[in-house]
Amino acid sequence: MIPLWEADQSTSEWYDALTKALRDVVDGLRSFALFVGLFPQLSLLSHLYDALGFLAAFWEKFRNDDDLVLTRGLAFGTPALSAIYDSPNRGTSWTFDASSEGMGRFELHVRYTGEEPVLPVGESKLLSGRPMLSGAGFDVGLDAVCNVPGSTSDLYFFKGQSYLRYDASAGKITRGPENIGAHWPDLDGTSFALNINAACQVPGSSTDVHLFNGLYYIRYNPSAGKAVSPPTLIAFGWAGLLQTVFIQGVDAACPVPGSSTDVYLFKGDQCVRYNFYTRKIVVGPVSIGENWPSLVGTLFAYSLDAASAVVPGSSDTVYMFKRNRVYAHTL
Repeated sequence: MIPLWEADQSTSEWYDALTKALRDVVDGLRSFALFVGLFPQLSLLSHLYDALGFLAAFWEKFRNDDDLVLTRGLAFGTPALSAIYDSPNRGTSWTFDASSEGMGRFELHVRYTGEEPVLPVGESKLLSGRPMLSGAGFDVGLDAVCNVPGSTSDLYFFKGQSYLRYDASAGKITRGPENIGAHWPDLDGTSFALNINAACQVPGSSTDVHLFNGLYYIRYNPSAGKAVSPPTLIAFGWAGLLQTVFIQGVDAACPVPGSSTDVYLFKGDQCVRYNFYTRKIVVGPVSIGENWPSLVGTLFAYSLDAASAVVPGSSDTVYMFKRNRVYAHTL
């Protein structure tokens, strides 16, 4: 339970003035006290004197420069702790705004300072087990991963303003790390050059990828170094996602193995299977754990950093990335 306090709207000077006024009234009434017994009609004045004298004597006990205006109880379960741990600076904040009711505005800041939440990870493997990724700084906290169009083994890894091309079969980097804006020229000067939240190969395309940043996405041809479409609101280009959390941004995305039309999209602990060409949701939104029960109780059930399908269009495996781990999930 967290009590939220605000400074009393009445200043200390106000309290001091009221205390003096009370004492002045009591002193004034004292001169009449001797006459109360002689004049019964002044009995009310006597009661007033007694009451004000009592209040003046105990005023400092009643005085309170702070007012408790509101109490909030907060409980953090495993998913919440994991979410805070994964937040920037391992912290989050809430605002309680009752200023319209004259009670002030409060901000509560929470920061995770303990050890990494201990969660089962199933058969996931450490990315640091791939020395080249570790040496390049791409072994933890990836922003996005997607298949290289036209390749059956290569992946693009994105982190911050950098990317690299990785041959998953050979276990080696074939290009990079390099600056996104410098080597994907049509992205230079856009928010996509600073950070890519999610990426996936366009279903049925051998050349293009979808890149997501915040509320926007862009279709891009990496080989040609050209944007196929301008940055567009997800809500506009993926109309079937309206009324879902996915129009607010996508955490991870990948083609559905074996499909030339569908993609998986992930946001927090939610996922959908979406047909890009009919603009309709095929499955969901549902929780990741509900869609893939084997992930329940693992850190992958709460959110993903990235996802990919290594062999486009023919594999039955989705690769899920979280923190410093990758999990190969067979459908």
